[in-house]
Amino acid sequence: MKRIAISIIIILIFFAAVAYASGFFTQEERYTETCVLCRAVRIHTHIYGFNFTTIRDTPMTEWYRENIDPQHGLDSAHPHEWEQSSGVMDNFPGAGTQYYSSVRIPPLFLLAPEIEVQILNNIRDHQQQIQLIHSLSTKNYQVNATRVNLLIQYYYVDRLKEPWKAWWDHNAHVFGINPSS
Repeated sequence: MKRIAISIIIILIFFAAVAYASGFFTQEERYTETCVLCRAVRIHTHIYGFNFTTIRDTPMTEWYRENIDPQHGLDSAHPHEWEQSSGVMDNFPGAGTQYYSSVRIPPLFLLAPEIEVQILNNIRDHQQQIQLIHSLSTKNYQVNATRVNLLIQYYYVDRLKEPWKAWWDHNAHVFGINPSS
């Protein structure tokens, strides 16, 4: 009788451990933030009762460190400027439900970091590069959306018809930049 009781307890412990390890009893939560300056991505995950945070660099992060701030994001004197760049995903595996809460994503995150790097490389003036980066993440959502839309339109449509210099001279004012300076 004692053996049967111990065997049942061991089997229950085994199944509880397997269920816990598979996430059956634990909720998973995940969301991301992105730096508006260098476009590094920070992923927050809460699973198995533990919090994990991972930061991933993008091509824009490398460009930003090479051209603007070599220590950006590497110490507290040069911090990232994080903005939430995705909704929050809650996964309840035991119940079979998944919930995704949406947030208003800054328009900047519609522009791929690789495209932003290519556009910034077209600008030869260092100060204008900095101004462009800051002009894409102002407090005015609609202005930011217009600016990002203009850059996306340039990259996918206008660059095939018009050289960068002519396009920039015509559109820099939209970004609050005087192209001749």
